[in-house]
Parts: sequence; C-alpha cells; structure tokens
Amino acid sequence: MHTSHDQVGDSDETLQVCFYLYSFEGVLTDEHWDEIDEYRKQQLKAKIGSQGDAPNVFGSGDL
Repeated sequence: MHTSHDQVGDSDETLQVCFYLYSFEGVLTDEHWDEIDEYRKQQLKAKIGSQGDAPNVFGSGDL
C-alpha cells in the first residue's frame, strides 16, 4: 500500500523503486517498511537520487 507521502514522482517506476527501497531498509532494520519514519524515507530517496548515472539495479521493469 502506498500513501500519498510515498509518491516522489508521477511514474509507477518511481513508486516501485521506493517500495523496494523501503522494503530492503525494513529487512535491514527488522521493521515493516511502512513503519520507517518519514525522515529516514527522505534520506533514502536523497541517497539514491544522488547516484547520478548509477546502473538500474532493478532491471528494465519487464516482469
């Protein structure tokens, strides 16, 4: 479930990346992705946004 504050862009791809990012963070911190506070979500989004030409680790989206 995505809430409006999780939407950082208009594309489904952006929402998918945030979902995977939050899910991975939740695994690492042993908490549900939806329990991650907004400040930490902003930190994570800023971190991946600053990667510039980083490769697309999530594939082409053709699942």
